[in-house]
Amino acid sequence: MVYLSKMLKITDPYIEGNELKYVTDVIKSKWLSIGKYIELFEEAFADYLGVKYAVSVCNGTSALHLALSAIGVTKTDNVILPTHSYIATAEAAKYCTDDLTFVSIDNKTWNINTKKIELKNNTKVILPVHLYGNPANMQKIMKLAKENNVFVVEDAAEALGAKYKNKFVGTIGDIGCFSFFGNKNLAVGEGGMCVTNNESLYNKMLKLRHHGETVTRYIHDEVGFNYRMSNLTAAVGLAQLEQIEEILKKKTEIKRIYDGMLINDDIILQKSYKYAEPINWIYAIKFKNLHIKNAVETELQKHKIETRNIFYPMNSMKPYGNLKVRNNDISYTGINLPSSPYLDIFNQIQIINLIEGVINKRGVINEK
Repeated sequence: MVYLSKMLKITDPYIEGNELKYVTDVIKSKWLSIGKYIELFEEAFADYLGVKYAVSVCNGTSALHLALSAIGVTKTDNVILPTHSYIATAEAAKYCTDDLTFVSIDNKTWNINTKKIELKNNTKVILPVHLYGNPANMQKIMKLAKENNVFVVEDAAEALGAKYKNKFVGTIGDIGCFSFFGNKNLAVGEGGMCVTNNESLYNKMLKLRHHGETVTRYIHDEVGFNYRMSNLTAAVGLAQLEQIEEILKKKTEIKRIYDGMLINDDIILQKSYKYAEPINWIYAIKFKNLHIKNAVETELQKHKIETRNIFYPMNSMKPYGNLKVRNNDISYTGINLPSSPYLDIFNQIQIINLIEGVINKRGVINEK
C-alpha cells in the first residue's frame, strides 16, 4: 500500500483558466468593488442556466436571505425546509422568521421527503435543498406549491449543473440560490447568486442587495443589505464559469467510479429520482453501522486521506430545536470522500481499496 506524502483533500477549486488574467485586469483598472465583471458574470450565469435574471451576492447564505426577503417572508410566516443541509439553509430562514418546519429526508435520496410535507395556514415558502448535488423531487414540490399558492426557493448551493426533467435545478422554483464558496464546483472564495424569471422579484433583490436604495442615488426607502459581490470576485467567477463543463465532467467521472466500485452490503449510496441528473459536489457514503464508519475514517486518515462527516440534522442544533440525532441518521454513519477535480484514478482506487479492506477485515473478525 502506498502512503501519500501530503493530505488528499476532500476537494479543491479547479483554477486552470482565465482567473489570473481577469483579476489582473480588475487590479489594473482599479475598479475593485464595482465594475464590468459583475455584469459580465451575471449575464453569463443567467445564460448558462437559461434564465432571465441573475443577481450576484457576497455568499450563498446571503443569496438565501435575499431571496426570502424579496419574497417578503416575515415573522408571521412559515418556511418549510428539510432536516439535512449545511446550517446556512436554516440560518437564512431564521433571519426572517422563527416559524420553521423541518421535514425529514427520504431514506434513499437524502432530500426532503415530499410525502412528509404538511403545509400550515401561514406557510409562505418551501425551501428544498439539492443535497450534495442530487436534485430534490421538484415535480411534487412545485405541484404542492402551486396548489397552495406558496413560493419555492431552491437551495442549489451544491448543485450547479444538476438537472431535473431536463431543467437546471435552481431554475424550477421562484428563485434559485447558489454558493461559490472555495470548495464548490464553481469557486471564488466567497460568493453566491440568485436567479429568477420573475422581473418583480429580480428588481426587489437588486434593491435590497444595495441597502434598499431607490433609483435616486443615496435615497433609501426601506431597510436593505450590503450583499453585493465585488468586481474582483466576479472576475474569478466568470473565469470559473467558462470552465464549468470541464469541471463537472471531471467530477462526474469521479462519481461514476465510486458508484461502480463501492458495491457492498455494508455500504449505502445516495440514490437519485427517476428524472434527476445529479452532479457530484462532494461524494457522500453511508455505512451499515457506526463501527464500520469509525474504522474506515481511521484507516483513511492513517493514509493521509481526508474525510468529513455528512451534515448533521439542522434541527439537532441548539437554535433550531436541539433534537437528538438518531443512530440511523445519515450523519451518524455517513462520511464524505475526496472528490477534487484533481483526484487521479490511482488515488481514487486506493481510497476504494482501503474502504473495502476495512469492511472485509471486519467481516472476517465478525465471522470468528
